[in-house]
Amino acid sequence: MEESNIREIAFFGRITAGVTHELKNVLAIIGESSGLMEDLIQISKESSFPHAERMHRAIETIREQIQRGVEITTRLNRFAHDPDHAVRSIGLNETLENLAALTNRFARLKNVALAVQKSEEAITIESRPVMLQMVLFICIEYGLDILTAGGRIDIQPAVEDGNSRIRFRFTDTAAEPAAMTAAAPGEEKWTMLAPLLFELGATAERDHAPGSMVLHLPRTIPSRGAVEENR
Repeated sequence: MEESNIREIAFFGRITAGVTHELKNVLAIIGESSGLMEDLIQISKESSFPHAERMHRAIETIREQIQRGVEITTRLNRFAHDPDHAVRSIGLNETLENLAALTNRFARLKNVALAVQKSEEAITIESRPVMLQMVLFICIEYGLDILTAGGRIDIQPAVEDGNSRIRFRFTDTAAEPAAMTAAAPGEEKWTMLAPLLFELGATAERDHAPGSMVLHLPRTIPSRGAVEENR
């Protein structure tokens, strides 16, 4: 990745991270205000506060949405800090869970379920956080391209023979594997993966029969010199 691109990504990440902190402050103020409203309603019970029950339900909804907003901004803040380091140690369970939560809206729009089955043991690799998540997102988009409404994408990291891998299983309606053919819409996404995988020293394979894709990730990203030699 060119130095100018790295600086641009870092810039967007820094601004986004700062904004998420401001949004958390906004949510905190809303939470405090809703708490004050509830206290006032409670105090006013003796004077038969009009529509008190409806107000309580509204305040409860506000609290639920505040909690949802805090979770989203926390995840976005974590994502925005990824460009802070070009290469760093990455926990696959945490990264997959965070990315799936941030991209779940795309799946909901297509009525496709998106789920991560975390491994029992922690899996850590050294890689490029931004580029790795680009690869993971393209894999998710691949599934969204080939699945119909009611389909499902299951993502599961694991360690096999000392190496890390991530399996994406695409299940279409009627619990059948999704069709993965050369003419499928997902081919464009598959082509997009090649240069990114090369940079990461990773590989990918598709198993057409059960409708799945597997990423094989090295423990440590290859040096820039090694990447250039293999071009």
